[in-house]
Amino acid sequence: MPRDPKELGNKLTSYADAIVAFAFVQGVTFGFALGSNDTFLKHAIRVWWLIPSALIVANLLYAYLVRTCHRGEDALFGPATSSVAALETKVRSWRFLVIGLGLIISLIAYGASFYGYYHDSIVGVRPT
Repeated sequence: MPRDPKELGNKLTSYADAIVAFAFVQGVTFGFALGSNDTFLKHAIRVWWLIPSALIVANLLYAYLVRTCHRGEDALFGPATSSVAALETKVRSWRFLVIGLGLIISLIAYGASFYGYYHDSIVGVRPT
């Protein structure tokens, strides 16, 4: 049974959007979890080198998956007209920017939590 290229292209677009949404929500949720759960923060601080590495690798994987969806769309639809191509380029750029924003939010939240955890323990605010 042959597949409809337009339907498959629409699915790839939906997959790319879902991956971007997941990456952003994951970054924001991670930052929220660090700020609201001291047990989670203590465990995250204990493996200080693993958390940023895992965040970066995961977001690179998300970007790769989105790029793969873009390549699939290009293979199915071929070259677009100039007006459609300009809009498509903007949408694709924004997808990568949102993935990057989620990564930046999570790294800033982790860095601030790391700093706050050790700063508070030095001045005696946080009981150990």
